[in-house]
Amino acid sequence: MEKISFSPSKDLQSLKLQIDGFNDSFKILKIKEEGLTVSYLSKLNLLQGSPLSGQINSRTLDLQFRFQGNLQKQTSRPDGKGFILEIQFHQKARFPDVLIALELAS
Repeated sequence: MEKISFSPSKDLQSLKLQIDGFNDSFKILKIKEEGLTVSYLSKLNLLQGSPLSGQINSRTLDLQFRFQGNLQKQTSRPDGKGFILEIQFHQKARFPDVLIALELAS
């Protein structure tokens, strides 16, 4: 796993990630073309490859984005404060809609 900052940028901190079926929101650590990396306090009872869908939104950026993907990896955080999840988007476009929306909103 590549090194990931546990203190996301100001833009990422303003985003809220909600995965369908879970009440709590997830902390977004990184967004890339192929997917995103998030942090959550407890381990999810999901297998690698499990389908996930949800919503990313931000009031400050006037942004709302639905996504579909699957769980690529779930590992313990090195600092012991929860788990890191890597989610791969199903969308195969070079620049996912969420990256375009973030660029336009900032």
